Amino acid sequence: KVLKKTDVEVKVPAGVDTGNQLRIAGKGDKGINGGPNGDLYLEFLVKDHPLFIRDDNDIYLELPITITDAVLGAKKEVPTLYGNVKLTIPAGSQTNDKHRLKGKGIEDLHSGSKGNMYVVLKIVITEKLTNEQKKLYEQLYKNEQENNQKFKKIKDICVKVLDVVRDVITENI
Repeated sequence: KVLKKTDVEVKVPAGVDTGNQLRIAGKGDKGINGGPNGDLYLEFLVKDHPLFIRDDNDIYLELPITITDAVLGAKKEVPTLYGNVKLTIPAGSQTNDKHRLKGKGIEDLHSGSKGNMYVVLKIVITEKLTNEQKKLYEQLYKNEQENNQKFKKIKDICVKVLDVVRDVITENI
């Protein structure tokens, strides 16, 4: 049997994923005793994307934001498979908050419907602060410790526990 290299033009359908197969009729090996050519089967291996993570027909994008964006809210331009969109980040956002962009995912191979895109927020803390920034954060820290109910509740519990421990220690001395 003599092998020869042949180029075959193939239209890859939207939505293929790793492991999907495509049959191309009549482009396989020659048939036996002059019979028709067999079929060519292609199996796809889809490379990972540098920005998007695929989960079936949904895609995920981790979006780094500043602490200021998270606290005050912001509008960010986000890349999708279909072009950029403006995403509104609400004030008080947290790391790992997910925002759904309906229909901005992968097109389903069979139905043609599109999955969703999820933008996952990742708050990035500045590594080097100016003196002014450091002072502002120190003021914010002091204010949060004094006025935030969650911190007050924890502080009150800690004070009560310490009081009980002191009483126990004093009784045993």
